[in-house]
Amino acid sequence: NQKVINGMLNTSVNSSTGGKVGIRIFNLFGQQVISNTTFKPAGEWNTTSEIQDLKSGIYVVETVHGNQRNTSKIVLP
Repeated sequence: NQKVINGMLNTSVNSSTGGKVGIRIFNLFGQQVISNTTFKPAGEWNTTSEIQDLKSGIYVVETVHGNQRNTSKIVLP
């Protein structure tokens, strides 16, 4: 689940296991524009990514945790 607030992308994840979490953001040309990796414990938690330098448009957000890979779109005005 992602929300954009004041130039920050807030991502919430609920995981039964802890470990490395990767968040990557791609433009519609498939170019990676942001990549963050962090380690999180098991449970529900939030992480943020600075996106204020991205131009207006549509982006694909990929969240990877263990064998789980989720993608979603965000629209920046």
